[in-house]
Amino acid sequence: MSDPFSNDEAAEPAKSSSPKWLQFSVLTIMLLTATVGVWVAQIQTTEQTEQMRLEIPNLQKAARELIITDPGQYTAVRHHETWNDDFRWRIYLPEGHQYQLALATEKIDDGILPAPFDTKIMKPGEYELELRYKKQKDDSYRITVLLDEEVIFEQLHPAGWNDNSGSRGASNISDSLQRGLDRPLEIMRTRFHVRDEKGNSSTPKEPSNGIVIWLDTVSN
Repeated sequence: MSDPFSNDEAAEPAKSSSPKWLQFSVLTIMLLTATVGVWVAQIQTTEQTEQMRLEIPNLQKAARELIITDPGQYTAVRHHETWNDDFRWRIYLPEGHQYQLALATEKIDDGILPAPFDTKIMKPGEYELELRYKKQKDDSYRITVLLDEEVIFEQLHPAGWNDNSGSRGASNISDSLQRGLDRPLEIMRTRFHVRDEKGNSSTPKEPSNGIVIWLDTVSN
């Protein structure tokens, strides 16, 4: 005889009411999280790479690198100064020509190249150029120009060559620059002041002492 109080349905296990689309496994969640993480990291890396690419020219400029974009032009850059009167340059001379490095220390005017006191023939290539300008104990001045650490010019001037009343001009090159071969490349030009009868110093109207260094092409 059947039990009127028995409930066959109650013996059956309860069925889950959660929708199937919520029933993700832990592995699925981990894989999804990892995929999103990789995607976000790739986006960030791409953005950082592009930002670094855009900053390269500024970094090269700050580092004073020799940047040769046209191998048919002069290229020059001045190194950062590490002490007073630190004049050092990196220079590139294009193929197909010979060059003359020139130095003048007297009869210097504005905008005109003077007659050179010393010259040096140079072949195409890259060079380190340095000017050393030092006052001696007897108030004379020693001017030394080095090319790849080898002395090529050396001059000794008496005390009256520069009376320490000031100067105008200096290196014409700082950041890396390029220039065509159709005109000389002026690396440095400075003119010393002179004192008048009242003791005031200024750049004279007539040619005066100073330092000019420049490059020009010469016939082979």
